[in-house]
Amino acid sequence: MPKKNLVRNILDGQELRDHIASGVEKIYQVALASYGVNSGNVLIEHRFGEPLVSHDGITNIGRLVDADPTENAAISIVRQASEKTNRDAGDATTLTVVLTKLAYEHYAPIALTMPPRAVQRMIARSVEQVKKAIKEQKLEATPETLRGVSIISAGDEAIGELVFDAVNTVGKHGGITVVETAEPIISSEVIDGFTFKKGLKAFVLANDMQALKSRYDEPSIIVMSRLINRNDDIMPILNDALVAGHKHFVLIADVSGQALESIVANKMNGKLDIAIVEPPAAGRDIFLADVAKYASTEVFALAPEEFEPSRHIGKVDSAYITLGETTLNGCKTPDELKEYSKDIKSTERTERLHGKTVRISVGAPTQAERQELKLRIEDAVCAAQTAQDYGVLPGGGVFLRDYGFGYGDESSSDQDYFITPFELLTGNQGLDTTKYAPGSGVDIAADRNVEDMVAAGIVDSAKAIEEAIVNSHSAAAQLISINMALPFAEDME
Repeated sequence: MPKKNLVRNILDGQELRDHIASGVEKIYQVALASYGVNSGNVLIEHRFGEPLVSHDGITNIGRLVDADPTENAAISIVRQASEKTNRDAGDATTLTVVLTKLAYEHYAPIALTMPPRAVQRMIARSVEQVKKAIKEQKLEATPETLRGVSIISAGDEAIGELVFDAVNTVGKHGGITVVETAEPIISSEVIDGFTFKKGLKAFVLANDMQALKSRYDEPSIIVMSRLINRNDDIMPILNDALVAGHKHFVLIADVSGQALESIVANKMNGKLDIAIVEPPAAGRDIFLADVAKYASTEVFALAPEEFEPSRHIGKVDSAYITLGETTLNGCKTPDELKEYSKDIKSTERTERLHGKTVRISVGAPTQAERQELKLRIEDAVCAAQTAQDYGVLPGGGVFLRDYGFGYGDESSSDQDYFITPFELLTGNQGLDTTKYAPGSGVDIAADRNVEDMVAAGIVDSAKAIEEAIVNSHSAAAQLISINMALPFAEDME
């Protein structure tokens, strides 16, 4: 809310610690509502429009705002950690919140007897130990483990199979988009697509602010090789494009400074509908040539006054852009693209130029169910793709549990709080440490013990687990370091 004035209160000591702990506990309880064997959905009221029934952890905590400013600030720090896990791995967002609380409660008492910076260094060393264990123990994804990741993340066998088929179809150089449909069915189709691992330059450029994604039909594509940091480098070009009748833009270029600020300002006030995507740093010039050819245009490297919309603006059927990935669908000149790529020796380039995209259409009888399904499918897609790229670990909290037990690594024995996610997921409170051998666990769906989680296909993305550990402990370290808070004294009525 807007602030009535700039008068602030001072919180420190035990009162401050109580407020921080309360904020951490509140976001933990919201995250826990959709986590584990006894999980359900969260009902989210909207000021306008229909309510949302959500099983998606990042969506649920994203709607949490507390009346107490200090508690709300603590909530925001935890949420930032979860959002980063979501951006980088697409899964384990709830686990990030859970681990933040556990790490905070583990290290906060230590911080009462040691300088905060010393505790932060202790946390950093512990995180490095876990990362080392992940690197040593993760396994390369196989079709069966990818199927397991898809089913577990989707929370439904049929949807998981559909996601697995999509990931298997597009491979490592294809893309998957998830869209809503009015029909009460879930279906998929394969279309041509050019996908690369770069997304929106800034989240405020998204045209779907809830999901932080942009989707365009028949967008205009501009590919530029020059570094753009001044208004004079780009604003005349965009103005010429608007005058020529183009409405929706995807600008693939390195944009920063004054130019980026101006584009964002014009986007926010409705004068421009644009997404900015930076090209990958590796093989930049070749990439720009390839994406320009796919968009039936050419790379623009001249002065702004030499820009010609008819020559330097391309088109594709659609574009789907997240914070970490861009997919362009539907080359308008397939014969030229085929001729262009016939002499290319790089398998990666040819696979990208002639890649496939699976479009998953999500429908349901009600809007609430349709949105909830869409969120689950998007999570499952991202989890499966990161597992494909980075490998897998035993799922269901088993890797963390084993690490907390210190199997084969005495240095991890002081992190027994890693056992808790397994207990929460399985409902197995007061865990009997003699009951489970390393790598064994519980199939929650079938309510049975499993001797080997990986062999049973019950696995997690190694990338998701690592991101959850790194980001949660970063948030916990920041919370522990706070010695004083300066919240505003009052809000406007």
